[in-house]
Amino acid sequence: MKPIVLYTNIFTLTNTDISQNRYIDMYYFWLHNIIQYAKLQPTDICITMIDNVTFEYMKKQNQLNILLPKINMHFCIYPQPTTIKEGMLQRYLIQNIINISKPIQNDNPYYIYLDVDVFIIKNIRNLFKQYHENIQSAFFIKAEAHILGPDYLGDIMSDSNDELERLKSNNIDKLAGFSSGIFAWTNCPYIHDFFNRLIQKSIHDNKKYYTVDQPFFNYTIVKHLLDYPHMFTFINFDNNLISHNHCGLHSNRDFVLVNLCGEPGQHEIHWNKIISQILLQNIYSEM
Repeated sequence: MKPIVLYTNIFTLTNTDISQNRYIDMYYFWLHNIIQYAKLQPTDICITMIDNVTFEYMKKQNQLNILLPKINMHFCIYPQPTTIKEGMLQRYLIQNIINISKPIQNDNPYYIYLDVDVFIIKNIRNLFKQYHENIQSAFFIKAEAHILGPDYLGDIMSDSNDELERLKSNNIDKLAGFSSGIFAWTNCPYIHDFFNRLIQKSIHDNKKYYTVDQPFFNYTIVKHLLDYPHMFTFINFDNNLISHNHCGLHSNRDFVLVNLCGEPGQHEIHWNKIISQILLQNIYSEM
């Protein structure tokens, strides 16, 4: 099967106490689950996008030294962000991701982005086993609630009646909204156009959204569906393979991912769910 390039993003904002950043602890558990359950192959590549301050802090911790020998991990380091939006948009700057994966480019790998609160609990390739091996120009997305809800397009479209009418006339308003914490793509010729449009939209829109980058993600998907449908095919991940805020391996033997999502930037909410997930994994793995 195609090789996998699995990547995530972690950062600490300026003027915050890095020792209180629970996302660092989540990241260690995230890595642990990759090693334990993802069944990555020797040719697969993992990449962590991380700010320079957080990276230097983590290098001094023993947890990273324990985990890294077990995984083919690379780091993309960027300047420490001053806002959550600035940090979260790093996931869409894909050129370094592509550069690191050059040794396997000819095999047309799947690039998979997961937030650090999205845990792998089964073979990661199970996400793609229903698709043809030679699939090209694909963008995989995770459907959630209604697309015109405030977490997706509702707020970003609220000032544009013309755009809303265009959505309705093309039945786009009937779609689900999509998570920006779980997506995958193949390195087709148009993928840079997609992410560049997303970033440009975010630069020119200074409005603050509850889900930060996710409205820009959904806006760009809709833009491509309407204006650039030839560029690539959007494919919905099978929701039976991804658990949404439901902890535990035992709940459904088909689940590949557990999405322990919550309010962006509120690490304690995510941390409490992750502790429950780890405890349940340990309990039910022994039964």
